[in-house]
Amino acid sequence: MKKVLVAALALSAAASYADTGSFEGFYVGGGVSSVRNTWDDNKWSPVEVFGGYKLSPWVGGEIRVGASSGGDSKITNYESIYYRTESSNSVGKTYLLVGYTHADVEAQTGNFNFNGFSYGAGVGFVISEKFNLNLEYKVLANAKGTWYPDKFSRVDDLDIKLSSVSATVDYRF
Repeated sequence: MKKVLVAALALSAAASYADTGSFEGFYVGGGVSSVRNTWDDNKWSPVEVFGGYKLSPWVGGEIRVGASSGGDSKITNYESIYYRTESSNSVGKTYLLVGYTHADVEAQTGNFNFNGFSYGAGVGFVISEKFNLNLEYKVLANAKGTWYPDKFSRVDDLDIKLSSVSATVDYRF
């Protein structure tokens, strides 16, 4: 999947280099992700919502929140804040995300809490004048975390990495 996304980004970057100023302003959206972690075989499918503002094609900010449910473990919540740069035209766009994420995970073995660096890349396709379909890969968190196996103990400084592939839709005001 990473190779497909990289190829799509490269093709879209070449196509979307022109006319980068046409999609400035506020936007909101939502989607679903497939998230996996580095410490076991758990996979989650969180739903996320986001909103942001593009000041210019190269300067934008975005906030995302999400959570998953069910099963033996779940992502109870995550919050991310990103710097977003984007290149777009009337057909599509490419974008990069760089930011910070806080997340909480509940599992049979206890609860995990972590904060850390987050980054990603995506490609978007224009559905209509206001709507876009986006596909992205991101490292939701590459962080140090804390594990709480029970109410009375904790283990600090665990290396945690969550990566995700997402499909989202956004609406541009």
